[in-house]
Amino acid sequence: MGILIGITAMSMFSEKNKKLYSEVPTIESIKQKVIQKLELDDAQIKQIEPFLNTYSAKASELTKEHLSQLLASFEIFYSESKPYLNEKQKEKFEKRINRLKSKIKN
Repeated sequence: MGILIGITAMSMFSEKNKKLYSEVPTIESIKQKVIQKLELDDAQIKQIEPFLNTYSAKASELTKEHLSQLLASFEIFYSESKPYLNEKQKEKFEKRINRLKSKIKN
């Protein structure tokens, strides 16, 4: 179980996922992404705006919750791994944890 949590947490910080977790999406950024991906025209945007607002708010909140859970798992993994890491590795780990914390708070 601990290994799975560790792998999940580490994959979150891989280069491939760096952009995905560079910031927690805002309600507005989610709305704009949906509009862009679906190529909605102005009339369609106006028609679905109430649903889009609800969806965007929920998606933003779920992302924050998910990142909070990942942070908790990552911190557990770090505390268990810490005795086996050198100082440079500990610093890297702590920087990543602090960056994630700052993203969740904003």
